[in-house]
Amino acid sequence: MDKALEKKICEEIRKKLALSLKQFDFKRTKPTFYTRLKKDRIEFLHLHKFSFDTSFRVHVGVRFLCDSFEAVALNGIDSDFFRPEYNFVFGQDEESVYRCVSEMLRFIQSKGFKWFEDWSNHATLLNAENSPINRFTNEFILFTNGEIDEQLVSNSYKILGIKETRSDDLGLLR
Repeated sequence: MDKALEKKICEEIRKKLALSLKQFDFKRTKPTFYTRLKKDRIEFLHLHKFSFDTSFRVHVGVRFLCDSFEAVALNGIDSDFFRPEYNFVFGQDEESVYRCVSEMLRFIQSKGFKWFEDWSNHATLLNAENSPINRFTNEFILFTNGEIDEQLVSNSYKILGIKETRSDDLGLLR
């Protein structure tokens, strides 16, 4: 498949996935990122298109609003671990595009949402050895106690392409 056609089909897949994720409150905020706001975090999904194949990897992760890291940390699970249970290969035909999006959605619903749920418990976040907040536990505690660093929140939004002026979930004006 030529590169121009492949690029066009990739964009079609990303758009179709965005439409499918709307029902779960995810928005496409960057070309390859889909985000959902929570009180203390941004849950995200990231699509990685392989350069050597016409297929994708799906990353599931979370960006805590008190995290000072200057980039998105791919701190969650990804679909590679679950191969060959899921198939994100696509071709030129509409059927393969539909199947690819359906498989991505199936992975996100069965594995991704469970991963988000596993890390929604405050005690688990604070005590688990593999917690995504291990690098900034003290900042997380301060944040959850109401000591909010607006600059960190703003940076987290910016990093993930969120242009909201206000988030009711957070109760923060921006």
